[in-house]
Amino acid sequence: MFKKLVIGGVLGGIIVFAWGAISWMVLPFHVAQMKQFTDEAAVQTTVMLNVDAQIAGIYTFPSCPKHKTASPQAQQELGKQACAQMEHGPMGYIVVNPKGIGSLVLLFVKAFLMQLAGALLAVWLLLQAKLKTYSGRYLFLVVFSVAVAILGYLPAWNWSGYPCLATLLHMADVVIGYILAGLVLAKVTE
Repeated sequence: MFKKLVIGGVLGGIIVFAWGAISWMVLPFHVAQMKQFTDEAAVQTTVMLNVDAQIAGIYTFPSCPKHKTASPQAQQELGKQACAQMEHGPMGYIVVNPKGIGSLVLLFVKAFLMQLAGALLAVWLLLQAKLKTYSGRYLFLVVFSVAVAILGYLPAWNWSGYPCLATLLHMADVVIGYILAGLVLAKVTE
């Protein structure tokens, strides 16, 4: 079982990572979802003037009222104003890394390790299921990927306003990655 887990995890990690590289670096769909600011330099300047320049974080607007000194009535009114702005716009959810993201090589290494960990978990679950047929094991992995995609991406679409098409693309990457990896993993785990 350990040998199947390691071989399956490594092969699955490689396949899913390779699919992600193709999806993001060769196919045009993800890049087409990236929007540009009219004046990127002005946005960068404004953002850096309004964040802690030392700490990466998630910034939202409207922000939830954090006025601890405000009266409960004032906090309630600020909350109503924030809800109205969220409903009618504009609203935003921005990840800011004031110091950048570091080495691109390290990002690729971390991405591969994440895919490896996911594949190891998928193979471990598959081995626990003790399914007898290739098609049963393959279907298990496809259903696993659909569950991961739903739980991993739909909350950001629902709560943070992540665009629908971008959400579907991210979900498709997970499912397609395991449709491809599943072809090998269903065989390795027999």
